[in-house]
Parts: sequence; structure tokens; C-alpha cells
Amino acid sequence: MGQGDSGAANDATLFIHLVPRGQRKKSFQLQQEMRPILSSIPDIRTGFSQDNGGSQGSDLTFDFVGSDPVAVSAAADKLVTQIKTFPELADVKSSASLKRPELQVRPRPDLAARLGVSAMDIAQAIRIATGGEIDQNTAKFSLGDRQVPIRVLLAPWARGDLESIKALRVRSQSGESYRLDAVADISFGLGEATVQRRDRERKVSVSANVVSGEIGDATAKIMALPVLKSLPAGVRLLPSGNAEESEAMFASFMVAIITGLFLIYAVLVLLFRDFFQPITIMTVLPLSLAGAVIGLLVAFQPMSMMALIGILMLMGIVTKNSILLVDFAVEQMHAGMSRTEALVEAGAKRVRPIVMTTIAMSAGMMPLALGLGPDGALRQGMGAVVIGGLIVSTALSLLFIPAMFVLIARLENWATPFFGRLSTYDPELDSEAGHTAHAQKPAHPPVDHAVRPAAE
Repeated sequence: MGQGDSGAANDATLFIHLVPRGQRKKSFQLQQEMRPILSSIPDIRTGFSQDNGGSQGSDLTFDFVGSDPVAVSAAADKLVTQIKTFPELADVKSSASLKRPELQVRPRPDLAARLGVSAMDIAQAIRIATGGEIDQNTAKFSLGDRQVPIRVLLAPWARGDLESIKALRVRSQSGESYRLDAVADISFGLGEATVQRRDRERKVSVSANVVSGEIGDATAKIMALPVLKSLPAGVRLLPSGNAEESEAMFASFMVAIITGLFLIYAVLVLLFRDFFQPITIMTVLPLSLAGAVIGLLVAFQPMSMMALIGILMLMGIVTKNSILLVDFAVEQMHAGMSRTEALVEAGAKRVRPIVMTTIAMSAGMMPLALGLGPDGALRQGMGAVVIGGLIVSTALSLLFIPAMFVLIARLENWATPFFGRLSTYDPELDSEAGHTAHAQKPAHPPVDHAVRPAAE
């Protein structure tokens, strides 16, 4: 048990530590059983925050932001009312503070200005009377080796008496004092204890947890509600919580993917000394992405941070199949084989090491895909992505890479006159170009049949 994030006395957090996965019989069901019990407690707001080793918070969070507090709170209340009817959502609540009884003091600007009383003077008089002066400005009582501040304030019964508050004296700039009710209107009312802001505007958050179905489906259903289609003037809906984190995560993931592709291409250009052949090798990358999606579908895993990390791993792993095929084929062509014969020989000689390495890598990732070990469910997406990408890319690379090799060779043959400096293409190594060149050469040197005079 501990205080909430705000440190307020009316906010608390209860941490529930579960036993290891192999020993527990309930996890998510525990929340479902506790919700009716907590909802029966009057005058409190409750909700569950799942801690999976990352950030804690609700599954869905929507931030309403605007300059008009009333309009922002009204839009949030409408959304709460509508999504409470969704059976797949629970713990639906708004971050708007509950209205609490308070003593409201509203200065009279015109009258206070004529009397020389500022809003700061009124606030200081009320603060000292109800809470006491700060320690730096209070008298001190010497007690041995320390000094005890002497704080003077109204008695508890007087702080709740409206007439006693009205009779407080406020000192003006000229030194005269006036009754508080002479320069301000005093009354009891309801108000918010805390105010939340985002980008210097008032903010009210609506949060909920998904108890059935997928988070994406619930988000799409909420975004289709009329209250979000026609927001009041001056009120905006901004991504927050997991949605905001997911947006930033995918943006960083795209930067990492683009950077990884560029580095892979640069390394292949240095290895093969060619700007065209690396394209053949990188053809396997889309095939691995298709396998990654299939792996997630088969393992019933959502797209998560661990799955994205697995995709980044695939970028560097699956290219080894293409490198083995293309490098062996190029070596055989340098040895004198035709292009077709070199590709057939590369497929026959390199299929065994390709399959063996794929099986070894897939076996190594199998514990992750099965979710073994403590918190193994967090890494299941990574294992499913890597295994699916390896299997599909290995099966299809033996078919697509040779075909792509032929197409790139033809493209390189056509582009060599225009981009000769970017290509190391040698027509003598290309079977089709080589046959054309040899066909233009005569089989034997021409014989001169001219009649010559006999030597004398």
C-alpha cells in the first residue's frame, strides 16, 4: 500500500504481487473478481493498472485539451457516459477532480482598488488565518539547542464559521485595515481540488481498460462515437498514454528500419563492389516481413515492442541466405559457368547450409516463442516473428533470389552504358550477353583465296 503519484492524502495505490506463473491459477480473472467488490465502496474511484515491466497505466487514454474548462470537462463526461455501455471496457473514469466543498473568496476589484487593497493582501490575510504564516516569517521559541516556530491561526471551529471568516481584517497599502467582507464576496461552494494542464491548456483525461477483445478494435469503436466526431469549439483530442507511446514507438521503429536498410546496403556494396547486386540480396527482406506477420498470427501474438525488435533482428539475419546464394553463383560465373548453370549449382550446393542455419536459429528462438521462463509471455512476440520470418524467407529465397538475380543482371546489362561507374558488370560473365558476343565473331580466321604468282 502506498500513496498515489500526486502524494495526496486521498489518493492511494495498492500493489498486488502475484506468485510465479507456474504456481498461480488466476491472473486476469483476479481483476474481474475484485472489480464488483471495489465498485461497492461509496465515494471512491478505482481502477487497475497492469505492470508488465514497462510503463504502468490504463489500456486506453484520451486527453481532452482546451482553453475553456467547462467545455473540456463536458466533452470528457460525455465520452465517459457513452463508453461505460461497452461490455469490453472496464475501469472507465475521468481525471477531472471530484467537486469538493470549499470556501470561495472572490475579491471586489473596484471597491478593493479604491481602498488600496490588492488581491495579494486578501490572499495573505486568509492564508495566515486558516493555515498560519510560513516558518521563515514566524516568531521562534528557543528550546535548548533548537528553535520552535510559533504558528498562530484561527481555531478549527472558527475556520468553519462563515461569520468569523468575514470578520477577518485586511491591511491596505496605506496601513488601514478593513473587514474581509468589505473588499470580497465570501461563500461556501464546490470546486476542483487539482487542475491538470497540457501544453499550458486545461486537460481532462478519460481512461479505460480492455477486458475482452483487442485494444485496437476498442480504440476504433471509441473513435467512431459521435462525441469525438463533433467536439465543441476550442476542444481538441490528443493521443495519450499507450496510444501516444505506440505512436512514438512506431516512429522510432521506422527510423531504425530505414537506418538498418541503408547500412545493410552499404555493407553489401563494399563486399560485392557493385551497386546493383545488393538489390538482389535485399529482395529477401519483404519475404521475411510476410513471414513475421504469419508467425504472429499463428502464435496469436499482437504487434508489440518485442515483435518490432524481432523484425529488426530479421533485417540482419535473413540476408545471409541471399549472400550465400549470390556469392557462390558469382564465383561459379568467374570460374567459367554460364549464369543459369551457376544459379543451379548455387542452389544445389548452398541449400544444405541455408536450411541447417535456419533450423538452428529457429530452435534457439523456440523457448521465446513458447513463453518459457519468468515473464516469458513478454518475449513471445519476438520469438514468433523471428521463427516465422526465417522459415518463410528460407523457403521462398531459393525461388525468388535466382529469379531476381536474372532480372537484376538484365537491368545491369541495360544500365551499364548509362551508369558504368556504378556497375562492375562484365558481359563475359553473363551467359546471354556472352553468347551474343561470341555469335558475332567468326569461328575461324578468314582465308585468302587470291591467286598469287609463283615465285620465280
